[in-house]
Amino acid sequence: MTLKKLLALLSMIEAHYGKVGISMHGSILWASGGCELTLTFNTHPPKDLDSLLRRKGFITLGDDYIYRPRVKS
Repeated sequence: MTLKKLLALLSMIEAHYGKVGISMHGSILWASGGCELTLTFNTHPPKDLDSLLRRKGFITLGDDYIYRPRVKS
């Protein structure tokens, strides 16, 4: 996921889901050295946001959404 795509996704989440209590304030975004990106919200996201993140390539582990880039072998 490029930085441009990530920023567009986060902006869309803030604009669309901010009205229902999902805010990036209090949420955590963590990027590891292994190209893994972890996103944790301040509350449990609604089902349509969960579906959107899964379509974008995120997997869930507990309450975290983890993006692992596909590696060509």
